[in-house]
Amino acid sequence: MDEKKTIVEPEAHQLDQSLGFLINVAARSMRIALEEGLKPFELTPTHWLIMRGLNEKADAILSDLSIMLFIDNATLTRHVDKLSQMGLIRRKRHRSDRRALLVSLTDKGKELLPELDAVANAIDRKATEGINIKRAEQGLEWLKVLHENLVRNGNS
Repeated sequence: MDEKKTIVEPEAHQLDQSLGFLINVAARSMRIALEEGLKPFELTPTHWLIMRGLNEKADAILSDLSIMLFIDNATLTRHVDKLSQMGLIRRKRHRSDRRALLVSLTDKGKELLPELDAVANAIDRKATEGINIKRAEQGLEWLKVLHENLVRNGNS
């Protein structure tokens, strides 16, 4: 029987070798840096994520956007309300399903997004400093596989 090895053996599971801990710490550091970078725009990382998602999928149904971004409906609605008040996104009812709400970027939101992306890109560059491009790309692929494995196994 071919048993798959894990990268961390149970007896060696210390924090500095814990995959979950290290991913969590790195994600938290990235989030804090993004929070700081977005303060001048009076936006949060979640606001940027929603705007980025809407740039990739215009006229998204709110519930579909929730699934795509892994944000629960109540939280997403609260953030959509704020972005709408700021004039960065618009909401409208779906033509054939009056219960469904469509959201999209406004022209103001589309114009602001490149500035927000520049902030995120600068943080990505800082975070990956000293890592060659090939390793960085492999790291992104590795994170995607890790996520897919957990979703496939019902853990996400």
